[in-house]
Amino acid sequence: LLVLPVSVLIATIFVYHRLRTDSELTVLQAAGFGAWRLSVPVFWVAGGCALLGYLISLWILPLSYGKFRDMQSFLKH
Repeated sequence: LLVLPVSVLIATIFVYHRLRTDSELTVLQAAGFGAWRLSVPVFWVAGGCALLGYLISLWILPLSYGKFRDMQSFLKH
């Protein structure tokens, strides 16, 4: 869960660096794509990762911890 934001950041930097070195960003900017339009996919991916993180930390982890505590108390008695 802690690795997800860092991995998205590294992947984003890698992809945009690769697009820059292959001159694909230059072509996209010459075709009329602005900086905002080129960054929209990054915001979608970041939003999806944020939602996934919230889903895991606010719903799945408490549910699994409750099941763990139930199983633990069942095995003790």
